[in-house]
Amino acid sequence: MGTLSGSLLKSENAKMNMELLGLMDNEPNIKIEELHSIKMPTLVIAGQKDMIKEFIIHINNSFFRKTNGTINI
Repeated sequence: MGTLSGSLLKSENAKMNMELLGLMDNEPNIKIEELHSIKMPTLVIAGQKDMIKEFIIHINNSFFRKTNGTINI
């Protein structure tokens, strides 16, 4: 791989990583009080690397399942 194409690839990877870090820092934009207000049984499905546990504990009557693959719904 040439220097220019290698630099572009690294730049694209850096951009994608920054976007993912931004999502991890800013989303979901839900207040804990809003999670407590959910009354219906709730199934939360997340990927193995998703950071969701800190939210799921605040939903009463919730069920949590992790997927082994990398699917997006």
